[in-house]
Amino acid sequence: MLSSPAVLPHSRSVTSFVRLTLLLFALEAHCIQAVAADKRLAVMPGDNTPELGSLAELLTAALSSQTGIALVERADIERVLKEQSLNAAGLTDAAKRIAVGKFLGADAYVFVQKTARAGDLRLKLVEAQEGLLVWQALVPPLDRKPDVLANDLARLILDHIAKLSVAPSVCP
Repeated sequence: MLSSPAVLPHSRSVTSFVRLTLLLFALEAHCIQAVAADKRLAVMPGDNTPELGSLAELLTAALSSQTGIALVERADIERVLKEQSLNAAGLTDAAKRIAVGKFLGADAYVFVQKTARAGDLRLKLVEAQEGLLVWQALVPPLDRKPDVLANDLARLILDHIAKLSVAPSVCP
């Protein structure tokens, strides 16, 4: 008759420790991968004027060449906004920004808006998961070609992308 192997008193705690350690390593690897993943941005003009629409397109093109950035397609943005009966100017409420961000799979929005002062632009980077303003800037009117302006705005945005927190909430 075969006898069962003897169970040492501490073997269960060792097994639990090993399992917990493996779980923590897997979680850490997941967090590192989430932090290293591309930040998914949706670039939106603050109104439907052709000027801001074309600037948003140029800004999207300037950002698309950057590593670590993935962009939501313009058609997807327009489709979701239409389904939600909104436009980019209507995303002033944090709850609406969060809902639209989930539909788009965006980590953040970049809003390009005109201000009351002639020629000034307001640039906003808004985190989509919580709807929080990460950064904003007032860009004075300078006589720049639209593509040069878009590249300048892209550099400003890239300086602040690191402030986005897109890792899962379980990550430290």
